[in-house]
Amino acid sequence: MINIKDIAKACNVSVATASRALRNTGYVSKEKRDLIHRVAKEHGYIVDSNAQNLKNGKSNTIGIIVSDIKNFFYNMVLENLIVEFKRFGYRVIISYSFENSLTERDCFQFLLSSKVDAIIFTPISNTNQDLVDISQKRDIPLLQLFRSAYPEIDSICVDDGYGAYLATKHLVAHSYRRIMLVSVKLPFTPNRSKGYKRALEEADIQVNEDLIQRFEIGNSIEAKLTELIDRLKPDAIIAGTNTFGLNAIEAMNSLGVNLPLVVFDNLDWLKLLGITTIAQPIKQIYEQTVENIMTKLESGKSSFEEAVNIKIKPELIVRRSTD
Repeated sequence: MINIKDIAKACNVSVATASRALRNTGYVSKEKRDLIHRVAKEHGYIVDSNAQNLKNGKSNTIGIIVSDIKNFFYNMVLENLIVEFKRFGYRVIISYSFENSLTERDCFQFLLSSKVDAIIFTPISNTNQDLVDISQKRDIPLLQLFRSAYPEIDSICVDDGYGAYLATKHLVAHSYRRIMLVSVKLPFTPNRSKGYKRALEEADIQVNEDLIQRFEIGNSIEAKLTELIDRLKPDAIIAGTNTFGLNAIEAMNSLGVNLPLVVFDNLDWLKLLGITTIAQPIKQIYEQTVENIMTKLESGKSSFEEAVNIKIKPELIVRRSTD
């Protein structure tokens, strides 16, 4: 495999000159710089940034562990994080935990071995405390996004309980009483059912626990929802994620029914279908995330004196009439 010594020899320059030219640092005459870049390209040589990172102890990379690869909302936030961190000169390394704490552990270990400067993750559980402790000992800033499993670490979560409250209150205002809540079955995630129950209690409607259904993330629940809708006969549905919303539409289509539907996450396909949504403010989420991480990196502090827990409120966007 060709290395920088080979490039320097082929160009009749020192290794230091070849290194400066390829990293675009320091002074190298234009003639020599062009020659070195041309020879490197001809031989397929790529600068080993890891070697430089080991030398200066800084990788200029942010590690992000995404919990659900199928959740398009997460990917929309991720896209903006990549763009924003690039503005500050940071690259992003992405890994996926697939809602599995052991896989999350592997991701954490990989990011730590890659010497990332900060880690953003959506925790599956609180079973990886030892890796959290190692990160803090290494002064690596950590941030929990969408869930909070480690109280000593900063977190940014959307107040999904409030979102469920808005959705339920909206449907109740249109005289629906048997509202099914399709929520997530995960620890450490904002509790949607609390907001749902609050709205029903305010309207003096008795809470039917059978209408609160929780599911794990990652697999289609269309068949289960088809059975539940047919058996429980709800008159409206609140889907706690965009994937659950899609499954609810598929279930209703298979049954030949058309129930009012409110879905979390304001995605384009929901806009196209005119479906009322609980919009989670993407811009506010990624801006707060970048501000949190960059403040720590620029100050040289891995954490604030006390853990910062930010709750972002979603909003109801009414589209299709529920009359």
